[in-house]
Amino acid sequence: MGHGGLKEAKKERGDIMPAGTSYLFKAGMLSDSIYKKVDEKESAYYEIGVKNQFLHAVHPIGWFKKLEVEIDGKEVAQENIWFVIRGQWFAAEKMYTISEVFWNLMEEAQICIYLPELLTTGTHHVKCTFIMSMLEDTQVLDMENKWPRRVEFVEGELKLEEMV
Repeated sequence: MGHGGLKEAKKERGDIMPAGTSYLFKAGMLSDSIYKKVDEKESAYYEIGVKNQFLHAVHPIGWFKKLEVEIDGKEVAQENIWFVIRGQWFAAEKMYTISEVFWNLMEEAQICIYLPELLTTGTHHVKCTFIMSMLEDTQVLDMENKWPRRVEFVEGELKLEEMV
């Protein structure tokens, strides 16, 4: 097999990322489990681990204009989604304003969600969608929404685990 055949085989498996087609490595970005936890007010919430595998990954979390989460095809309300990094909790609906906290390459963060109904035991389909600015300058946030948006998502089947 010549180099062309190897290149085609890699392309079929997804090992090649042609310029302009993807901006993150999806495999391994999401944790394998959703963890059920309880906060200091005894309210149940769910935690999903997410690793920063974006190309050119060192950006302030304000680079993300919106973070959406779906569980089993149902969208989670924005006010019930939190992005947690190094123990700091940020409301998903306010992430776009944060310029001084950076999410580093390969660093794990958590997406925490409060749901009106408890999840059932077993495996759940989770989809996390990141909507971000095409402005790639890590020192500037697109607060005036002048730049086009880019949408990336990761999804998987995650097993529900109880944390005590």
